[in-house]
Amino acid sequence: MKKYLSLVLCLVLLLAAIPFGITATAGSPNQNQLMIGTQTKSSETRLIVKLTDDAKSIEDYDAVGVALTVDGKLTLIDVDNVYDSFYNSGSLVTAEQLGCTYVAILEIGNISAAKSVTAQGYYTVGGPTLYGNKKVLRNDTSTNSGIVSVKEVQVGAKSVTVSCGATGAKDWFHIFPKGYTSSAQNLGNYKYCSANSDVVYNLTNPITAGEYVVVMYLNDGYTVGSTYEFVVGDKVEYPYIDKESYYSGESINILWNNVPAEYGWVGVYAKGYTTYSNYGDYTERGKGTSLPSGDTKRYKSLSWPLDPGEYSAVFFVGSTYTVGKTVDFTVMENIRAAVSNVAVGDTSVTVHCGVNGAKDWFHIFPKGYKSSSEALGNFKYLKSNEDVVYNLTNPITAGDYVIVVYLNDSYTVGATYEFTVSE
Repeated sequence: MKKYLSLVLCLVLLLAAIPFGITATAGSPNQNQLMIGTQTKSSETRLIVKLTDDAKSIEDYDAVGVALTVDGKLTLIDVDNVYDSFYNSGSLVTAEQLGCTYVAILEIGNISAAKSVTAQGYYTVGGPTLYGNKKVLRNDTSTNSGIVSVKEVQVGAKSVTVSCGATGAKDWFHIFPKGYTSSAQNLGNYKYCSANSDVVYNLTNPITAGEYVVVMYLNDGYTVGSTYEFVVGDKVEYPYIDKESYYSGESINILWNNVPAEYGWVGVYAKGYTTYSNYGDYTERGKGTSLPSGDTKRYKSLSWPLDPGEYSAVFFVGSTYTVGKTVDFTVMENIRAAVSNVAVGDTSVTVHCGVNGAKDWFHIFPKGYKSSSEALGNFKYLKSNEDVVYNLTNPITAGDYVIVVYLNDSYTVGATYEFTVSE
């Protein structure tokens, strides 16, 4: 035990001197008598410490010790004076010990020699590492896990400095705009990571204000190991729904890609309504991208299509009623078809369409018509929020007219719109 205590003292003294620079004296141990490294099999990393043949000729060595350093603190993890039993098979490196610096000590009498090695996490498949005081996974794909990060970037910068943690020798990264959908949207040429060092990523064009993401890929492949999001300039607020105002009957599209991951569902309410369990309709992340959902059992406090008025889309945390974000929107009256600026002698009428179904269609008749044969031209299908030109059989004359909208390829009248052509 006394010699083990002296070994711990030696380790503490040697920590400040890593990398070691001990000068061997005659008969004393030296670094060439030690071998230390790591070996990986079946995704397990083992620390290997052996004595060279030169050291084996020394019969009176007292001990071989292995220690590790974490955040400047030295911890003795093994001491043995019979190297054949422990050191030939190697010591299993636990998850918490990966990424740490190991010190091997050969002690003869009161004189010691030492070598150090770092067992990085990339020796194992998806192995955990230590980064600062935070235990992280090299293949942790959660945002800003600590494997890669970015120093402050100003608008107009021509490069981005990326700080790498315990990355592998063949781990590499690109930078993209947040929400990118193609690798072609990268901002420059890829770079390899450099463990515990900064890497400069040169940009193809000066960077503009917006939100961006660093994507780190593992081992020369395309498996994402880690991501880091950052903002340049003022923070960009991305919309959660596709519009600020809708015509009655229009679908409300939910832009889930812009919605934080912690928000699990969204409900629709009349603006100012706070009894959240009595929603007008709802949909969940991963299950629906638009409202109405089509499930009439969910229409507790509202009827669809929504009447003109003010409404709110409320995004909730997880599956709870904890409000994460409220987005207000307006519903306007839907005028399915209207006209303007029709003059005597025109040979066509331009119809302004509101929100309509794909198979909704219309005709134009004289007001008070009695038969469909009185139509002024050939029928036309309506569009949504676009203009449609209705060609007339004869130039139009002064008088009162009516547009009749029929629903879904049927003769069910959905709406009418009257207009007058004056002399």
